[in-house]
Amino acid sequence: MAWRKRGDVLNNLERYDKALASLDRAIELDKNDTCAWCRRGYILGKQGYFLGQPEYYEEALLSFNKMIELDEQNSNAWNNRGWVLCRLGQYDKALISLAKAIELGFPDWYAFFNRAESLLALNQWDEGFIALDDAIYRFTQEDMTEIDNTEVIVRNLFNNTSDIAICKTRIKTLIELYNKHNVIPILWQGLLGTIPALMSEMVSDKTARTWLELWQEPTSNYEQFQIPIRLLNAAVRYKETKGDRRVLLELPIEERNLLEPLVSGKIE
Repeated sequence: MAWRKRGDVLNNLERYDKALASLDRAIELDKNDTCAWCRRGYILGKQGYFLGQPEYYEEALLSFNKMIELDEQNSNAWNNRGWVLCRLGQYDKALISLAKAIELGFPDWYAFFNRAESLLALNQWDEGFIALDDAIYRFTQEDMTEIDNTEVIVRNLFNNTSDIAICKTRIKTLIELYNKHNVIPILWQGLLGTIPALMSEMVSDKTARTWLELWQEPTSNYEQFQIPIRLLNAAVRYKETKGDRRVLLELPIEERNLLEPLVSGKIE
């Protein structure tokens, strides 16, 4: 237990490598320490998220699998396993884990959001939107301001724009759901999160402009979307002009400071 507590302290100090070493020592002394396995998986998953390195997720998955092996009734383990599988893009497996977590009574909103994300990623849009409606409602009952899943959901939509009419309908539904629960700012944060992908050389100027136009019409009556659409428009123009800084200089300094890291790929 002492090594596990040491790992917790080091994790809080963001000294992740030493925290993991302490947790590994705790597990070496007691391979059945489910709390140590949980902390280990959590730290590895967090590193995978912030560093963008899938190998950390793979290692986290092993920890959560071990937790489940030790305690199949642990809803937290099933939820964490589902989250890691989402981040690995293994959405069919994620759904199984998340369903088990919810069946076992896992109470927190993010299990439901991960489930909605998985359904939408698997193009199960009707069921996914129902699940998303429920997940957003649960989210609004908590004192939270961000939903990482929203960016993933919008990015998945960006990757499926081949049928313009269907994409328009899905964007409209997304806006209606987030507006219904008064969390439009979270949706536009997710939209801005697609800008780095938009700037990729693999994305054509035509595709980038189509993405902008898909959002312009359905958001035209929402005042809260004025700034994000202006930023998205500037990002597309910046891409089309091959990085002409005059496009950025046309923006108010606050908006320019927000957009610049997104178009340059230097996100802190």
